[in-house]
Amino acid sequence: METLPEHAPGLIVEYEPGSISLAQVEITGVAIHGNVLTAAWVGGTPPFQVERSGDLVNWAPVGEKTEEFAYQLPIGDTTEDYLRVRGSSRSPEKSARYRVTWTSTWSAETHPTDFPGAGAHFTGLIGAAHNDQVALWERGGLASPGIKSMAETGSKGALTSEVNAAITAGTTASLLSGSGISTPDQTTLEFDLTTDHPLVSLVCMVAPSPDWFVGVHGMSLFENGRWLETRTIALDSYDAGTDSGLSYRSPNEVTNPPVGISRLTGAPLDVEGQIRPLGTFTFQRLRE
Repeated sequence: METLPEHAPGLIVEYEPGSISLAQVEITGVAIHGNVLTAAWVGGTPPFQVERSGDLVNWAPVGEKTEEFAYQLPIGDTTEDYLRVRGSSRSPEKSARYRVTWTSTWSAETHPTDFPGAGAHFTGLIGAAHNDQVALWERGGLASPGIKSMAETGSKGALTSEVNAAITAGTTASLLSGSGISTPDQTTLEFDLTTDHPLVSLVCMVAPSPDWFVGVHGMSLFENGRWLETRTIALDSYDAGTDSGLSYRSPNEVTNPPVGISRLTGAPLDVEGQIRPLGTFTFQRLRE
């Protein structure tokens, strides 16, 4: 165990009135290494104000932090040094608007194995803003009729019906629907999220293909009491488990019984024969 200096700093955790209670915050670590003190926590309402004092009366700001800070302790200072963390008195914003930029990189140059040629494209985006009580799809789970139809034909109809049913049930706030794109190419889609429905699921078919698609499922853009400003996801290709074709233009071959959705390990492969993402989703928070 490391020996603390004689005048080790104190750590005081405080919260402004009306902000958060101690029960909502978990201090995950406080440590001193050399003359650097680090502290980390989760929960609460950011931003957090970190302040320093030598007398517990006069406080000087150290900075505005999120879940962690590192503080350089004065060398040779014989006075006691105190730090405090003050949670924001602001309540988290109940909603946020985002733009997702779908950038496809799939091409004969990046993924030459059995590349289908000039007709390669991705069908229209389809998905939902929802809570954690519903899953449009998940790795290892069986594809719903809507996911099956989307992955095999690019059709949005069945999946739209499933999302609308989830909206009626209260587990989903809205349907997300966007355009398809050629590849390589780029398109965007804007949508709203709320703290009650902060998760995004979004998919589109790899076309042509037996039952392959790209997408995200149950991805949260609200973490640790705040809306994320940006997030980029590399998009692997998935097999819906409903068609047993092995190449882009394989004839229909129904998988009976169907198997769980899985990450694709055959085509499409990159120039080195390795599995490589077909593009990215970049989610960017929009502000007025």
